[in-house]
Amino acid sequence: MADLPPPKMRVISDLARDGSRAVRLRIRSSRRAPNLLLDVDAEDPIVAATVEEVEVDRAGTPSDLDDDLELLYSAPPSGGVELELELKGDGPVAVELTDISEGLPDIPGSTFDPRPPDMQPLPTQALDPTIVTSATEID
Repeated sequence: MADLPPPKMRVISDLARDGSRAVRLRIRSSRRAPNLLLDVDAEDPIVAATVEEVEVDRAGTPSDLDDDLELLYSAPPSGGVELELELKGDGPVAVELTDISEGLPDIPGSTFDPRPPDMQPLPTQALDPTIVTSATEID
C-alpha cells in the first residue's frame, strides 16, 4: 500500500424539499489520474443524474438498482467533474471515488522487479494500474 492522495469530493449544494433531495458535487482526482470511477449508493431511488450538465440515461434501470449509479469518466478536467443527483427521498448518499492511472507509482525507497518474460498483463486491462479510492457519506 502506498500513501497516495485520494480523489476528492466537495458538496456544492444539498437541498431537501417535499420528500426529495437534490445534491450537487464537485469530484476530482488529486493525482490527475486519467480515469475517475464514481459509485453512488443512495438510500432512496435516484430519479435523475447529470455529469457536466449531460443527462445520464437512467431508462431501463432495473428497480433493484434504482438507488445505485456507477460511472467511469475518462480524461476528467483538472478542476474536476460536476455530478448532480435528484433523489426520491432525503436519505443518506454514499459516494465511493476511485481514480485509476497507468503504471505503478514512484515510492521513495521502493523498487519493483520487472515482469518475468513469460508473463504479460491481460490485453483488456490497464497495465500495472495504480488505483486510489476514497469513500464519503452525505447525510
